[in-house]
Amino acid sequence: MSTVTATRIVPADPASTALLLAGPAALDFWPGVIRVQGVTSPVQVHASLAGDEARRIIIRSQPPRRTPTAYVTEFSADPDGLPTATCRLRVTRQGWLSDLGSDLAAGFDPAAGVTAVRFELHTDIDYDALLEQEIAAAAERFLDNIAAFAESRAGAA
Repeated sequence: MSTVTATRIVPADPASTALLLAGPAALDFWPGVIRVQGVTSPVQVHASLAGDEARRIIIRSQPPRRTPTAYVTEFSADPDGLPTATCRLRVTRQGWLSDLGSDLAAGFDPAAGVTAVRFELHTDIDYDALLEQEIAAAAERFLDNIAAFAESRAGAA
């Protein structure tokens, strides 16, 4: 089984961040993805992945749900020629960062509207190590893009 995780602090409130990630625009934050078909689930994209510049990936998302401590969006990614991956985006208020198994909360003011976003990807069949590293790097850039967007919107208010 392959597992990739990434977590980022986002300077925005959890509800706004969850709405951003639950909508069709969330895919646009993923680096190197070109939407080919669909606006809502399922969506077909082309992406540079595992040495293929235009690998077709079908993404199916579930409706977002709220837990007592987070907003959760789950989806699957079915890339041509690779095992299907199940993915989860978890948006958590800064005060609940301990739920993520992280000490990222240090130094953040709970009243500041700070959110943690965690990306998780799992496969039943192992991806090779280079592909896992490629996905991990893309997940980090995805979260960086979300954080940068949220920060630019906070400055506009």
